[in-house]
Amino acid sequence: ARRAAEEAARAEVEARRKEAAELKRKRRAEAAAVLKRKRASLLADRRAAAVAEAARAAEEAEACVADALAASASPVDAQQAAMDKEAAAEAARQATLTARQAELAEEARKEAAEEAAEATKEAARAVRSAAKDALFSAAAAAAEATAALTGRAAEEAAKEAAKEAGGDARAGASSRLWAAGGRLASFASSWASGARQELEGGLKEHREACASEECELEERARRERLSNFPDELALLGFSLDDAGCLDEKRLRKVFRAKSREMHPDVAAQGGSEEERARAEEAIRELNEANEIVRKLL
Repeated sequence: ARRAAEEAARAEVEARRKEAAELKRKRRAEAAAVLKRKRASLLADRRAAAVAEAARAAEEAEACVADALAASASPVDAQQAAMDKEAAAEAARQATLTARQAELAEEARKEAAEEAAEATKEAARAVRSAAKDALFSAAAAAAEATAALTGRAAEEAAKEAAKEAGGDARAGASSRLWAAGGRLASFASSWASGARQELEGGLKEHREACASEECELEERARRERLSNFPDELALLGFSLDDAGCLDEKRLRKVFRAKSREMHPDVAAQGGSEEERARAEEAIRELNEANEIVRKLL
């Protein structure tokens, strides 16, 4: 009994140690989530600054074009002013694109913050589940060890009683009683081992069910994020139904195939300048769509 109590105490100490380790891992996960949110916020601030800088550059370019148009007196100057105006328009388009990317980055930052909060909650649930698993395992191990120790003690006591009895009928009955106690302890050990196996099997099924549910939630969240960009998905050859199962590997493979097919050297080979310009615009839109979808995965 003393040995069994010692084994149970050691099992309880081990369970508490595991619980403390899980709590420490939970705190690390929370710290990582906070750091991730800070990094996302810093990235959004930098992109907003880039958008403001692009807008200022576009305004300066438009001012230069206006000054050039006002000062132009020859056809060459007029042509140069027209070129400057086109450059300013291109800069304005780039600024608009940069602003759009900044908006997407802000949306991604908010979604990352929400995902980090959800990850923190999931980490807390995982810590509680792991602590419960450790406690159940420790209890089963303690019961098994107690039963084994009791069985061994009963066998030893039976042998000693048989030696001391020297053939006495009363001692023989005591020996049989101790042997029955040993068999009972062996049965208890077998039952504890079976209960432990059943518990571990149930915990394994529970973990697999949680993993499947987490995968479904992730696919649903990805589909909701991409539901606001059906045109970009269609340009890449995907539908909203494909958004849930879409990953970076599949996106990269489809984008490379589309890029080779829509490249101006292939799509507009031997064509006019207008056809080549349309092909260049199409490949630019494809690149923008790929960048948007990739950031939202």
